[in-house]
Amino acid sequence: MGENGLIYCTADIPRRDFAFLPGFSGYEFLPTEQEGQQNIAAVQRMVQNALIWAVYQHRQAGIEPTLAFIREGPYGGPGAEEHLP
Repeated sequence: MGENGLIYCTADIPRRDFAFLPGFSGYEFLPTEQEGQQNIAAVQRMVQNALIWAVYQHRQAGIEPTLAFIREGPYGGPGAEEHLP
């Protein structure tokens, strides 16, 4: 799936900033009333819903899903192509 298959499950990145990142915002996997909540329960629900969605999408396409987890920390990531010079 490459960089466009990334799902960012974090409450530390504001929704507006996801426009600059490839992939999916974890906020898409939360009910709107929980969006912006920076609590453990909301992030756990975000991760759970994102995993369920990703596994379902892959299996519907006949692909056995795999998962990579990137620990929190300073790291660089690519910008979304439409926002690159």
